Amino acid sequence: MTAKARLIQTFNFLKELNELRNPVPRDLSGLDVLRLDTWPAHPCVQVRRGDRQEDDSADSAEIAMEPLIRIARAQLTPCPKPPEILDGWLKPGWQSIDEEVRRQKQDCACYGAYDEGFARVAEAGRRRNPTARTECA
Repeated sequence: MTAKARLIQTFNFLKELNELRNPVPRDLSGLDVLRLDTWPAHPCVQVRRGDRQEDDSADSAEIAMEPLIRIARAQLTPCPKPPEILDGWLKPGWQSIDEEVRRQKQDCACYGAYDEGFARVAEAGRRRNPTARTECA
């Protein structure tokens, strides 16, 4: 057996193994399907319905097919400002969508009262449910 024949045999084996491990689904009736007609209307989503209109001109063969679904990038709106009472309590970057909102760690009487109150509430919760775990960020 030549090297070329062995290589062809190896690739045929890998192709058949892939077909066994990843069979092509033949019946889609059991799957949840989201029909295009049930999509909510949104200005950033355009769905082309119907077949392409064929023109008799020779230019129509050169025109590219339009996509069935076109989704535009949505404009992000800025976060609303927090109430003035929270001014100075939030860490910078709270308005980023990728960040978690966290409070500043500062030595201030108002923060101490907050921490003491939180500790009292956490302790009361532990007394009611000693197996519960409470964490403070």
